[in-house]
Amino acid sequence: MTHKDILSVSSEEANVIDYDGHFIDDMSGQTLDTDLVIEARKEEMNKYLQHNAYDKVPIEEAWRISGKGPIGSRWIDINKGDDEKPEYRSRLVAKEINRSPSDDMFAATPPLEAKKMLFSMAVTEFANNRAVKFKGVQKLLFIDVKRAYFYAPARRPVFVQLPEEDAKTGFCMRLNVSMYGTRDAAANWEDKYASHLIACGFTQGKSSPCIFFHKERGVRCVVHGDDFTFLGNDEGLDFATTVMQEEYDVKIRGR
Repeated sequence: MTHKDILSVSSEEANVIDYDGHFIDDMSGQTLDTDLVIEARKEEMNKYLQHNAYDKVPIEEAWRISGKGPIGSRWIDINKGDDEKPEYRSRLVAKEINRSPSDDMFAATPPLEAKKMLFSMAVTEFANNRAVKFKGVQKLLFIDVKRAYFYAPARRPVFVQLPEEDAKTGFCMRLNVSMYGTRDAAANWEDKYASHLIACGFTQGKSSPCIFFHKERGVRCVVHGDDFTFLGNDEGLDFATTVMQEEYDVKIRGR
């Protein structure tokens, strides 16, 4: 996208560009560096390609299958750093409005007490007693999954407008994976990570589907969105790290 292209965008996207043709931070409202935004958007589009996130299909297919046109899309541009050390993030998101809530669109979040319990177990007599059985002091492991929704297959036909960076007249995208901004993305991701952890020997909680326990290895886990918090000894946490790294692109926040 050139500077000239920026000035000619549709009014639908005008909220991310000011009157001088500059990109605006969606969180702070500050003016962003044009070159850094373009670079961040290129990186995002490369991730869509890497994950085979969508196929280009005629817009007529969206009308034929869903009975309506493709969902709108827009960019979310943010500088998570500062002017001295910028950390630009751009996300292409769908603008699907939740007009008819249903159970298959619901995604749970863990109660605050669940993570508090892990912290408590790590530093109390309970954990010390378990150290005898599981050979080592209990520790906490924090892991984030990068672009988590891209690992969750789409479970219904979803059609979204193509971004200007990959536009083709008369075509839209049909999602192969979940996309930020679609109503069922979080539910699809919950199904994905739960199935994966269960396949690796974890048992899912009954009180909350975001809580997991691996009895043989003594590893507990609480999931909040794309953030995973594990509790276990070093051997158990090594296992948890392998389980996550083999399936996802992750960031290890600390142990």
